[in-house]
Amino acid sequence: MLIFIENYNLILQNLQRSHPTAEKSYVGEYIKIIAETDQHHREITQIFTDKKLEYFVIQPINNKPLKLVIKGLPVTAKWDEIKSDLTEKGIEVEKVAQLRQWKTKNPLPKKIHGIEITRG
Repeated sequence: MLIFIENYNLILQNLQRSHPTAEKSYVGEYIKIIAETDQHHREITQIFTDKKLEYFVIQPINNKPLKLVIKGLPVTAKWDEIKSDLTEKGIEVEKVAQLRQWKTKNPLPKKIHGIEITRG
């Protein structure tokens, strides 16, 4: 995401010439730029760095873990058992946690677990 500056129009024109497939949209005081490939992403960030522009990078969805919720497990199920069972099935598990109530931080009445797995 690129922060609005005075000559943002010229920067977007140059970006359009070098990377015509990149999507651009305006979000508040930022310009959101979505590159088509990882290589284009690196090239665009290099352009911004070379021109000393203020920007920040949001991780692509493919790099973020997939978050799942599992309900109906036995009360005796432990998080390490769940993780090992999923790993045996060939699923890369990053995190297993029992979901809790937001305000009181107490475990939910039914055994509900949140799981983060690696995409791909």
